[in-house]
Amino acid sequence: MHATSFKASLVKKEKNGGNAWNFYFTKPDIMQQAGQEDSGIAKKSKKFTYLPGQYIKINLDIKDPDIRGVSRYFTLSSSPKDQYLMVTTRIIKSTFKESLGSLVLGQKVQMRGPWGDFVLDKKETLPLVFIAGGIGITPFRSMLRHLLKEEHKIPSIKLFVSYKVKRDILFKKEMDLLTDKKRIQVITVISSKNKERISIRSLQEHLVSLDKYSYYISGSEKMVSDMKRMLIHDAKISDRKIKTDDFPGY
Repeated sequence: MHATSFKASLVKKEKNGGNAWNFYFTKPDIMQQAGQEDSGIAKKSKKFTYLPGQYIKINLDIKDPDIRGVSRYFTLSSSPKDQYLMVTTRIIKSTFKESLGSLVLGQKVQMRGPWGDFVLDKKETLPLVFIAGGIGITPFRSMLRHLLKEEHKIPSIKLFVSYKVKRDILFKKEMDLLTDKKRIQVITVISSKNKERISIRSLQEHLVSLDKYSYYISGSEKMVSDMKRMLIHDAKISDRKIKTDDFPGY
């Protein structure tokens, strides 16, 4: 799956938890080379596609950008079969985020992608544990939506997601509905500065045996590093059973 550049139009934006918003964009037709003809190279049109967990780059036209520039990388929170491409992000004080939040419906933006190997193993048969810190839930939202529509051999999925405060919870209604599914359980952890987030103890409360699962971790660089270290050193989980995806900044 090769990265390609394209333009997409904003079709909808909606409030999520805390200061986070969902942005929906059109899924473009990508022109691909079909073969050689007497008149030249034939082209065929194909909808932009990606794997759950992959990310794209968005470039905005910003007249006076701050030091971080005019582009950001976003994991797609939509799943491949959804009608639109969706990114979810917290709107913080930066020229890029302010410009993104100011987009009007129908406005086109430049994108490129997809990239990333934080994707589900097609041969996976072990039960899965997803561990997310805040906005790190986005790749898991994509994966869960995809798995609900596709046949797979994964026996169960437990998503542990931590937030500093309750108002920051993302996709709350959707996650509540997912928990009703037989093989999916969502465990939300609300932490404070003086409390640890997801710990070995909290995992053990919901998992039969920690070494019987494959682990996927997504969140800030520190959160991902801490969680991976905890699993390897404290729970003695093999590094081969852990996949990680960190968000270097918003």
